[in-house]
Amino acid sequence: MAGIFFTSEVSTSRGGSAALVLAVDGTTDPMIQPFSEILSPFSIRLTGRASSVVFFDYWSCERVSVKGGVLVFGEKGYRLHSGVVTSMNREQCPERINISSSGEINGDVERGTGTSATAAISFPQRPDIILLGSRRESYTSIQIITEGMTIVNANTLGSHFSWPTSLAPLQGDNHYTLALIPKDQSEKPLTILFNVDDRRDKQTVLLNTD
Repeated sequence: MAGIFFTSEVSTSRGGSAALVLAVDGTTDPMIQPFSEILSPFSIRLTGRASSVVFFDYWSCERVSVKGGVLVFGEKGYRLHSGVVTSMNREQCPERINISSSGEINGDVERGTGTSATAAISFPQRPDIILLGSRRESYTSIQIITEGMTIVNANTLGSHFSWPTSLAPLQGDNHYTLALIPKDQSEKPLTILFNVDDRRDKQTVLLNTD
């Protein structure tokens, strides 16, 4: 079973999150990695003619594929110079769950019109989970538990967790616990209690540990 992808931010800017890199084919300057988050302002040159990048633009909630050129990310989306947009599809905006060092949790939705705080954490039925932030490397695996039964145990370090097609979707009438298992076995797992929104089928969930 796949695990969590432990990402890194690709900019030292103090700006906000602009996009999430999903795939890279070829070379870029600076080098970027799949499932890394881009902060604005930031520029990326696709250095080879065949170099391509797939990313999710938070401002427009679109999955975008580009080939060649220079990508410039700002507070309100991106610009592409001398390249080609090969595909563009609108998708559901990612949900961001912010986890403080004290374990305090709040949820936002990444979209260009702003963020919307939620009173309780809710997940889609089939979440794609990506771990972000400064403490991402403190955890080695993820578990999802309901009624004392572990239904997900994703313990492969270094990959993106996508809900398996062989696994039934999460159900809105159940209560769940998500546990992040730390490398240091003397530390307790970080747990998140969540419900499921039956209106949301497949959606990306960003767990931000900053």
